[in-house]
Amino acid sequence: MITNLADIWNLIPMSAFLVCCLIINYLQNNEKFLSIFRKNGSINPKESYSSGQLIQSGISFIIAIGWIYLIITEIRFNVWSNIPIRTLGLMYLSSDIMALIKSDKLLQKSTKYHHYGAIAMAIMALCVDFQQSNIGQLGASYCFTAAAASSVNTYLALKLYYNVSWLKVVAKYNYAVTFTANMTYHILNWQKNLPGYIYLVIIVGPIWADITLLKSLFRKEKLN
Repeated sequence: MITNLADIWNLIPMSAFLVCCLIINYLQNNEKFLSIFRKNGSINPKESYSSGQLIQSGISFIIAIGWIYLIITEIRFNVWSNIPIRTLGLMYLSSDIMALIKSDKLLQKSTKYHHYGAIAMAIMALCVDFQQSNIGQLGASYCFTAAAASSVNTYLALKLYYNVSWLKVVAKYNYAVTFTANMTYHILNWQKNLPGYIYLVIIVGPIWADITLLKSLFRKEKLN
């Protein structure tokens, strides 16, 4: 079911999106925060990408906690509240949007398609009634599992600057579990109808990005 995009209550998730964007922009221009990536005082060309990933890991962790709360208090009783879900979804989108703005030239093609897919899903989230929409609930699953894999963002942020091989082990299995859970939920719950096929087109990019990242995480590093 489609809801009114101009619903005044959508100001809440939109405000959360704006606040997150402002926080990300502030941190990516804060010298004290950026010192994390300047061990020897030198600036790495990929600093904007790394800082964005670290911020995203923090935002995703907060979003995951929000999702767990919703699952325990509402979703397990088949209650899908639009505004909280939209708020968590747009909070997640904020880091993707800022990555496209701040680090566009540093992003792989698959990552860009992931972000474009996230934009499409966010627009969808503002329009559907999650209580009645199958694709809305599928999108909610995607948002939760993506946020629950925040260790991957932490690893991607720090790998160029610190020895975090232990974190790679955590990240790759974290990502494998959340990706598998998400795809399983999609396979079991996707419905064959026009909205369902449109949704499949939207998630092609994110799924491609997920598989590409999974392959890179499980790829064995060559020994010199």
